[in-house]
Amino acid sequence: MSAHTYRKVRVVLQVDNSPYALKLLHDWQEPERYFACHASPHSMRLRAALCCLDSLTLHLQQSAKIPIQVRIEKQYRLPNGSAGSNVWWSGQRLLPVSMPILSRTAWLLQEDRELILAYSELSLQNLSDDLCTAIEEGEEPLGLLFHERSGVVERTDLQIAQANVPELALRNQEDLQTAYWCRRSIFQVNSQFRARIVELFLTGCCDEALD
Repeated sequence: MSAHTYRKVRVVLQVDNSPYALKLLHDWQEPERYFACHASPHSMRLRAALCCLDSLTLHLQQSAKIPIQVRIEKQYRLPNGSAGSNVWWSGQRLLPVSMPILSRTAWLLQEDRELILAYSELSLQNLSDDLCTAIEEGEEPLGLLFHERSGVVERTDLQIAQANVPELALRNQEDLQTAYWCRRSIFQVNSQFRARIVELFLTGCCDEALD
């Protein structure tokens, strides 16, 4: 019997532009606090990926020495003012509603294997036409794209959680009670607030991706 008593938090978070809803086991918290109070990742590699404060794509790619690809599931520009209403971001900083915002649901893949589902809301304000085009074409992961073209990439306001994601479990033929590790963060480029991102880690993704 585990020394920890787990209390499921009845919170369902639905991304307005994604089919995936999260049923949190516990509320979002900073990584070390979550690990101390609730559960720890089963491997140091997964822990390192969850706690990564720069480009997750670059982190995975450098660790595995295998390129990371991206596949867009859904992407479009949000109407002015709609970004602030998304319940994924409760308690976190908001993108200014006057900015042009690109909503994206995408998969990170390695050798055609799905690793991580990422949902982002990205400000296109003050980006060059070439960079906007590259982002909307969706051929490179955002972190790697900004790292290569724009400079210093970092995460702030990083929080993690575990969640049941029934649609994802069904899609991957897993138990509906599978607890997926998730994280949400603010994405900064050259110290400028550029995007907010939620990432869902598939079962075993980091262990295999980082071997």
